[in-house]
Amino acid sequence: MSSFADLRAQRQSKTPKSYASIPAATATSESQSTVQPSSADVEAVGASITDTQNKTRDGLIPTVSSSGVSRVVDKGELYACLPPTLELRTNSGSGRGVYVTKGLAPGEIAFVARPHVHVLSTRNLASYCSACALPGESLRRCTTCKVAHYCDADCQNRDWSLHKKECQALLRWASAAPNAEVAVPAEPIRALGRWLWAKQKHSPTTTWAREMDGMQSHRSSLPAEAAEGHTHLAHAVVRYLGLNTPPQLAEYGIKNAADVVDLISRFTTNALTLTSPALTPLGVVISPAVALLNHSCSPNAVVVFPRTAERKAEPLMHVVAIRPIAPGEEILTAYIDTTLPRTQRQATLRATYNFDCTCSTCILPPSSDPRASRPCPRAPACSGSCALPFSPDTSSQKPPTEDEAEVDIRCDKCDTSLPDAPALADLLRVAQEGLDKAYSLQLSNPSHALKLCNNLLPLLVSSACPPASHPRLSLTRLRQGLMIDRLAESPDDADEAQSRLDECVRAAAASVDGLCGVLTPGHPVRALAWAEYGKLLAVDEPAPKGFVDGVPSAPKALTEPPTSDAAEEKELVAFPPSGAARLRLAREALVRARDELLCAFGVRNEGGEVGKEVRESLVAVERELDVWIRRGTLAREDVAGKR
Repeated sequence: MSSFADLRAQRQSKTPKSYASIPAATATSESQSTVQPSSADVEAVGASITDTQNKTRDGLIPTVSSSGVSRVVDKGELYACLPPTLELRTNSGSGRGVYVTKGLAPGEIAFVARPHVHVLSTRNLASYCSACALPGESLRRCTTCKVAHYCDADCQNRDWSLHKKECQALLRWASAAPNAEVAVPAEPIRALGRWLWAKQKHSPTTTWAREMDGMQSHRSSLPAEAAEGHTHLAHAVVRYLGLNTPPQLAEYGIKNAADVVDLISRFTTNALTLTSPALTPLGVVISPAVALLNHSCSPNAVVVFPRTAERKAEPLMHVVAIRPIAPGEEILTAYIDTTLPRTQRQATLRATYNFDCTCSTCILPPSSDPRASRPCPRAPACSGSCALPFSPDTSSQKPPTEDEAEVDIRCDKCDTSLPDAPALADLLRVAQEGLDKAYSLQLSNPSHALKLCNNLLPLLVSSACPPASHPRLSLTRLRQGLMIDRLAESPDDADEAQSRLDECVRAAAASVDGLCGVLTPGHPVRALAWAEYGKLLAVDEPAPKGFVDGVPSAPKALTEPPTSDAAEEKELVAFPPSGAARLRLAREALVRARDELLCAFGVRNEGGEVGKEVRESLVAVERELDVWIRRGTLAREDVAGKR
């Protein structure tokens, strides 16, 4: 009924980063071994970048806040994709932003934008069209560079104006590459190349050029640690374009070091991830209109690629409301992974976007944030919670060592002290290190990565870390993805295959349980988790063992080890059910997924491509349920007849 390949394709990025950001350090890592320019003039670019940053940096980190009085900005002919119901305003706290003059309901599309620049990641160049970014099994390869692929001649012709120069640049880069692994430059380099070639085509007074040049640059406040990454990326782009002297750079509108800093800063600040309808990262996009949207860790809108338009119009970015947005309210999206605790979110925002966030989620006390808290030691007698002993240093990406942990952590309701806080801090540190290790091994050694997840999760569960807490949720989601991959290698033994499938369903239920604790209904990540859970339940069972009545309508996090309580042990063994009860649970999950997908990808889009797939799955489940019901009726009639 459901394909394992489809489930695997819907997994998120194979890294612990946000699906919506392109950190500068990552952007340059693939190309640093081949980015040394040949000209002494160009070698000076790096020093000029650092010098320009040092001269202009004010040492302050701005704070993003939507508070304060905003004033309307006349956008003139710019940002034509913004409808009259949206207006551009500027705010002293958060700068420019997009505000609604007419309220938006969840699932309503605020606006649709086609990116000014988009490129595929290196691993997707052979399986997706470089023009429309759609997948294909028989794509046509460029006969010259043998890198770009296209659906047909129409897609190739539409892309030729940029690929003509890109094609030669790819050949030049490959000829200088030390090995095949870096024969194709990383997507940030190729994206910046396309940006500059397109800039050559447009005069500075065109709408396209004014929108691109108007994007936010942090040249005046870049942190010192960003200089090295920016320098590497600048060197790589210069080499990719085949430039040797400053006059050649001037042909692209780059007259001095400040222009280089602005270009790189605009890219790292405003580039977003190009994704499939299932949020699988495919590459990089740059859209000045979408870049106007400010950040919140509690967003009221999302940027998605539902893939509902004609092929020649794709890729299209849809900005969709996931919460009611009242007239006069600002449209806010999340730049980062909001399932992470505040310390990690703030560290990522500072490193990549150079600001502190003061949204409603970030000002929550740690004990009130499900990402960073656990129940009171007196639970269930007390309904309060205690903050997990993460490092108070917002620049830290990891929990503290035992010596750094706060010893006296108390319940926010009854003031009971959390016992063994240093031991819990040490466990969180080890779990974070294990998560980082598992992420790094998931491609090269998935079995070891899965083993790490299986070893760490019971320790966090036994320490009363809730399903939504970090790093338990991240480990749960990684474990689920690894188990879905393993399903495709299902053993010949039917019982073993059934066991693997059931365990995968339990992992999906745990992921949904955790995500529902931190993401608003209709968030695309949460909606897709419901869809994946429902599809797993709908997979044909290799060895069905009957079914159990009274199955709960919502999934539970059943990753906890068996206890001495017989009822809990029975429930753990019984879930997931089999037969008709399993299909009923699949139907409930798919209905929930369908509702949330309509919100996440737009009601007008029918939930996007995934929403349509879920609707088809629902029809198939209903059909199979009817067969089960008829079989049951016939069986009862046979028994009655024999009597």
